Amino acid sequence: MIKGKVVAIFISLLTGYVAAWYAFRIISLINPDRLVSFTIQDAIYATLLVIILSFFGIILVSRFRIRQAIGWFLAFFTLRIFASLVLTMVFQYDDERAFHYAGIEQVYGIASLGGGEAYYHLVNILYIIFGPNILLPKMVNAFLGSLLPFFAFDVAYWLFNDSKARRRAFLLTGLLPPFVIFSAVNLKEMAACLLFVWIGWILANQKTADLQKLMGSAVAIFLLYLLRGAIWTIIGILGVIVYFILRAQWRSSSLVKTIMVVALIGWFFVFPLSKQIQQMVWSRTTQEEYSIKRFLESEASVMRYLDVENLFSPKNLVVLSLRGLFSPSPLRFLMSYGIDTHLEALNMLAWYILFPMSIMSILAYRRNRAAVACALMGIGILMIATAGIMVGSDPYRHRMVAMGLIAILAVGGFKKGIMHRFRWVIWLWILGAVSFTGIWLTLRIGG
Repeated sequence: MIKGKVVAIFISLLTGYVAAWYAFRIISLINPDRLVSFTIQDAIYATLLVIILSFFGIILVSRFRIRQAIGWFLAFFTLRIFASLVLTMVFQYDDERAFHYAGIEQVYGIASLGGGEAYYHLVNILYIIFGPNILLPKMVNAFLGSLLPFFAFDVAYWLFNDSKARRRAFLLTGLLPPFVIFSAVNLKEMAACLLFVWIGWILANQKTADLQKLMGSAVAIFLLYLLRGAIWTIIGILGVIVYFILRAQWRSSSLVKTIMVVALIGWFFVFPLSKQIQQMVWSRTTQEEYSIKRFLESEASVMRYLDVENLFSPKNLVVLSLRGLFSPSPLRFLMSYGIDTHLEALNMLAWYILFPMSIMSILAYRRNRAAVACALMGIGILMIATAGIMVGSDPYRHRMVAMGLIAILAVGGFKKGIMHRFRWVIWLWILGAVSFTGIWLTLRIGG
């Protein structure tokens, strides 16, 4: 009895020491010059916004058939608010400050239909109503991140018809570090993540008529265009097109309707957006010196394996796509000291667990058209995020846009039968992760 108490006391003291050491370590890494501070008045205005958002959130989540839905929503929201306050005081991404100052200066005006400008407008409107305050957009992202688990709950159940799967999706998207951290920052990744899950939510609901699916998807895709621009919108559109192609019953009437729908979507949306994408890529690779310089002068070890003379060579696309599965390494915080690397480690550990599980789920449910559409969108986002580094993309952050879909798909792979059947995926993933880590350590240590 006494021995057990001694062990418990020792473990408690050790845990307290480690926690205190880690806290002091994080504090020592804070750089005040890279932070936008906030005042007590800012916190008060943020609290007012939180009350308003909580009211709308309670109304929305009450429509989901989840026991104690309101309590869960408030718990998720509180967790994200706390995380946003802590991160605001210790770490901010460069783009967080960029959005903040753009909101003060109203760079893009109050409203427009320009692709990729909606988040700027959101910050502008919040600042006009409440005054410049970096906490305000963070509260909105915390709100959106708190809604994500409820949509994930439904999508997982509709895809896999499994109550355990929907509970896992609910808890994973509600509590895993990536979903909490990116809900607590002044970035647009969480909003885009929610929109892609919303598209999956519309397509996976078998009780929704085709016309309603098209209209609902159109709204989500339009919002995605306003938020992220043409290239991300194309991914959402392709997901919808693939769903309806797979859904088509190979009878003449159904086939004709499907062909007409796909043709109309392609003519009015895909072709115009493709031209915008071509113009964007041309601009960034020939005119925008910042994007080109950022890529060519990157100190990443992978640069020695790339063809800098031909940015979009097959070699570059393959190397960057493979690297994008495992980079940045969760061990990077051991060699590159900073709060950002500690956050990366938490997020990448979640990615290392979820991604192989999602692959197994995709293989197991490849005949489920909604699952295939979600998989196509998730993998499409990943490919753009990793290969897009050549035109200024940030693969680590942009991967977060796919995390909602990846987490939902992953819960389908947690079944014992599926894990046994596709265990080779896990072993292949482990082999890839170990190989990548070994190469990365060799290059970092060897210089």
